[in-house]
Amino acid sequence: MTFKNLLFTTCALLFTYTASAQSILSADFAEAGNGVVIASYTNKSYTEFWAGETKMDAPNEGLDQTVFSLYGNYAITDGIEVVFNLPYISNTSKNDTVSFDGIQDVSLFVKAKLYANDKFTAGAAVGTNLAADYNAAALYSLGNGATSVDGMLLLSYRLPAGLSLEGQAGYSVKTGDLVPNAFLGQVKLGYATDILYAGLTYGIQRSADGLDIGGEGFTGGPTFPATQVNYDQLMLNAYVPLGEKLAATAFYGTILDGRNIGDANFFGVGPGFRL
Repeated sequence: MTFKNLLFTTCALLFTYTASAQSILSADFAEAGNGVVIASYTNKSYTEFWAGETKMDAPNEGLDQTVFSLYGNYAITDGIEVVFNLPYISNTSKNDTVSFDGIQDVSLFVKAKLYANDKFTAGAAVGTNLAADYNAAALYSLGNGATSVDGMLLLSYRLPAGLSLEGQAGYSVKTGDLVPNAFLGQVKLGYATDILYAGLTYGIQRSADGLDIGGEGFTGGPTFPATQVNYDQLMLNAYVPLGEKLAATAFYGTILDGRNIGDANFFGVGPGFRL
């Protein structure tokens, strides 16, 4: 299996997970017995945020976030893969008065190929994001305190001249009474050769319901998990093979529009290792 094929199964991770808990899945599938491990560093920051749909200066001058993430996938058969992600996140306010760090929500998915031909692939995935450390009363805390069960539909189409188009959509059901369920979706245009992959991804999240920061029913820290978090996100990534076993990745992203979320930019780098 060449890196040109391998990267189609792995590059979604680093460029969708970093801003918020979006999909870590790809719509393409590796051959049985193949897999990859990616270690990544991501930096995210913002000085403004949306309280409801109103943008304003962020408390404590804003947020700096560092993410160290370990991602892996492995093809059990030609049509069934397991995918995991283990991120460690450090959040610090820009005036250095507030700081939290620890394991963010751990993700584990199984995805299955439903149909494939030379150009088109359709699949589905189900998985969970396991809740990690969280203090509801702490602004800039980690996660949202809820475990989720997510279902995703995955579609991929190979275009001429090395181009590809991928789409995925799904729904995330959260545990507990506070955290709203959410719809997740993204569309990605990719370009691949033997020495380079580049992708442009537009992703969204739409909460089913929830409160607005500063709005009716919002009472500060304990109700942060109940906020309606929406966003539109744009990401650009590159993936370069460095021989048969290694690769290098780099990416940049920004929040285009949002609700109860920071107006963030993020960038990152990381090595990939083929199993």
